[in-house]
Amino acid sequence: MAQFERLKEYCRKKGKEHPELHATIQDCYEMAIEEVSYGGSEEHETELAISFIDSEIKKGVTLNG
Repeated sequence: MAQFERLKEYCRKKGKEHPELHATIQDCYEMAIEEVSYGGSEEHETELAISFIDSEIKKGVTLNG
């Protein structure tokens, strides 16, 4: 559960910094939890979610910057 706590805090922080991505960030968090419930590794799913969120933020910066 420590990984999910880290992911939760990360999602909160990035959601505040990038409110336009709130729904995407929320979806990533929920998907990570769901994948673990199906047997996925908590650490792996956390890293995937963070990586995806970072990618979406960079896309937004590129499109808007």
